[in-house]
Amino acid sequence: MRLTDRAIKALAMLIGAAAFALLLRSLIVREPLHGNWVMQVMMALAALTGCCWGEIRQRYTWVKPTRQLLDLLSKVKSSHAPIEELRSVGNELAPVAMAFRSLVIELREKDRQLAEIEAETHQRVAARTDALERALGGLRLQATRDSLTGLNNRRSLDEVLPELMLRARQADLDLSLLMIDVDNFKLLNDTRGHAAGDEMLKTIAQLIRSSIRDHDAAFRCGGDEFVIVLPD
Repeated sequence: MRLTDRAIKALAMLIGAAAFALLLRSLIVREPLHGNWVMQVMMALAALTGCCWGEIRQRYTWVKPTRQLLDLLSKVKSSHAPIEELRSVGNELAPVAMAFRSLVIELREKDRQLAEIEAETHQRVAARTDALERALGGLRLQATRDSLTGLNNRRSLDEVLPELMLRARQADLDLSLLMIDVDNFKLLNDTRGHAAGDEMLKTIAQLIRSSIRDHDAAFRCGGDEFVIVLPD
């Protein structure tokens, strides 16, 4: 309570006490009431009003505006009211409203920055995940493909052949397997060099790819050894 309110309340209490004292004295000594008894009652009522002055002033200065401010803050927080409505708050609560407005603006800016960071992080993670999957796919391909001819390698044959045999048994289908060994390949390497031998292997692999069906599988299993698996 401010000093002015305290002074008014104290003065009213003094006046009221004096008025009540006069009334009480008249009643105790049984003296007839004089013409100023009306004044004494009015002074007593004034004292009572003065005693309640602080509560009345507090209600209209703080309690009611505080409730209105809290209601407005709740609406602003839930986005049911624009933040600029806090500028309409007057009286002693205006600094509180402005402080809250600044705080909300700062928090919203931080939320926006956090959302941008999260979106950027998500994009980076997605890009790196995609790059990692492509790299893993390339590694898987390298692990199952012959680097020179582009055909499947011996490791791939060891993985695929048992599965194809099982399917053929279950479906009661034929399964053919061709084994190719290039004649005199060592002589070609010795006389023309390994570059000529590599070109020969690439040519043979191309001939094999162009001759088999889509569901057939061709493998290079050694230097000059090839295997072709033909289901059904």
